[in-house]
Amino acid sequence: MQFARRSIGALTLVLVALATPACGRVGYQTSSDAASPAIDAAPPDATTSDASWIGIDAGPPVPEACRFGTPEWVGAVATSGQEHGPTITANRRVLCFASNRPGGVGRNDVYCIERAAASAPWGTVTAYPVVNSSADDVDPALTPDGWEMIYASDRAGGAGGLDLYHAEFDSRAYTFLPPTRIDALSTPDHEGGAEVAADGVTIYFTRRPIGGGPTRLYVTRRTGTGLTFDEPTEMAELASEHHDTEPTISADGRTLVWCSDRPVLGRASLSYNLWCAQHDGSAWGPPIFVDGAALDAGDPCSPEFASDGSLFFTSGVLPGASGLDVFRAPPAR
Repeated sequence: MQFARRSIGALTLVLVALATPACGRVGYQTSSDAASPAIDAAPPDATTSDASWIGIDAGPPVPEACRFGTPEWVGAVATSGQEHGPTITANRRVLCFASNRPGGVGRNDVYCIERAAASAPWGTVTAYPVVNSSADDVDPALTPDGWEMIYASDRAGGAGGLDLYHAEFDSRAYTFLPPTRIDALSTPDHEGGAEVAADGVTIYFTRRPIGGGPTRLYVTRRTGTGLTFDEPTEMAELASEHHDTEPTISADGRTLVWCSDRPVLGRASLSYNLWCAQHDGSAWGPPIFVDGAALDAGDPCSPEFASDGSLFFTSGVLPGASGLDVFRAPPAR
């Protein structure tokens, strides 16, 4: 991987707990997780201020940062298996993801693909067996410079359930070094869905009680060059009675997008949709349903902001998808 290396300093981490059946994520039944088309999809100009469409948390219109154009299929990473949980570097040249494709080490493994420039075609997918195990290795999150990766695994020897692991990239060997469990963030519960902010120090993630209960969003901060972190804080202002998973933060740190199964009116049953919230400098605003028709019809999950404001995500129903695949939606500008 070719990156402009920089020090990431103190790293803030927001964790999202892996939880419920959706999007083919670890612990889910992938055969039934390929989403069905949305029912009574909102019109293209619908906003969250239309209480007849939004089931809960109806509020202001969807902010510009949470509006996206027509998605495009990232065919370079697609196989007959499930590809999910994309993460991309700040220079948009390296994309990593998880997949259960044939030939892997475990149930789900981490893979990466790179290109010569942000506008160049993608190259060939590379497997990194050193970071994978016979268990599930999912939800990769690259630091902006790409020299470090945090991901979730339920491999043997963990604290319990899914734990968070950290691996550094060795430019001389051109591979990742063996991973280390992040003890400060791993508990007997499920931790996953990590996202490293553009500042390289703030991290979002999820946590779900091992005995059951809703998945919650958390945030923490790295306090040194090692694997030391502040005590994670639950993002209670964004919580619901449902599962809130897979957060991603915009480059300016003001917009958070995540996947949730909280109800939306007009749906025959609960499904996972994208929600967003904006930070005004002192607090997060209310959750807002991301209702862009082209994106919503694809039952998106696993969102990942790129530095240009576009959104990578996973869908099983958009054109081109075979199982779960990765897509990119440009910003609606």
